[in-house]
Amino acid sequence: MPDSTLADQNLPGAEYSLATLARSDGKVAAVVPWAWRDSEIEASGRAVHDEGLEEIGRQIARRIGLTSLANIRMKEASDGEPVLLEVNPYFAGTMPLMPAKSVGMLKLCVDDVLADD
Repeated sequence: MPDSTLADQNLPGAEYSLATLARSDGKVAAVVPWAWRDSEIEASGRAVHDEGLEEIGRQIARRIGLTSLANIRMKEASDGEPVLLEVNPYFAGTMPLMPAKSVGMLKLCVDDVLADD
């Protein structure tokens, strides 16, 4: 995960990355949440099934007009509510693991681009 920010340090809960894909027409095709565990030795993650986080990812994608891939970082506040930290318009480092979750994000992205031709 990226270096800690002031917001990260003041949010005590779990951290999530939402690998998100919206097609060129703005329809959200996929949101895959990843839970991060940080330690002094390593940072590791695992895919989680969380319909609430998936819906948050869809809402953010729609509100910003996402039409590609993005990585949405969130962290839980002390009350357990996820707080938006940032939206990064790039392929998440977890992207190669997406097929294991039955979501081929890269294929969905390429199919969308080729459908425009």
